[in-house]
Amino acid sequence: MARLTYYNQNTHSVIIQGVSIRDFYEGEDVIAWEPQGDLITATRGLDRNAISVGSGRPGALTLRLKPTSRSIIFLQELAEIGGNFRLVGALVTTGVEDVLALIDAAVEDMGFQTGGPTMQARVFKLTAANYTLTETIA
Repeated sequence: MARLTYYNQNTHSVIIQGVSIRDFYEGEDVIAWEPQGDLITATRGLDRNAISVGSGRPGALTLRLKPTSRSIIFLQELAEIGGNFRLVGALVTTGVEDVLALIDAAVEDMGFQTGGPTMQARVFKLTAANYTLTETIA
């Protein structure tokens, strides 16, 4: 069974373009993975129905960082470059040695909320055209 959410920040790593991401927010769901859609979709044109077969396995990785994280500037730069069609690779390793590899991912800065009695998470989303998930079986 696949694990969809990785949240133990003491036993995981996230590496994007060879850079280790640091200073994750506290609590659960600081790193969340969600496969996106099916590989095959039905479409209807003016003349007839058609089938679109995707060659990738799309998905989205959401990262929640502390607002003081040293990784924010790096991720912001990747998000800005993404507007120029630069795609990145990412590797997530969980505490139980499952490995999620994102291929051709675009980085998006989801912003943050200000104010309140506690600091709010800074959220970034990587949407990948393709991924592989290797689960470790003990």
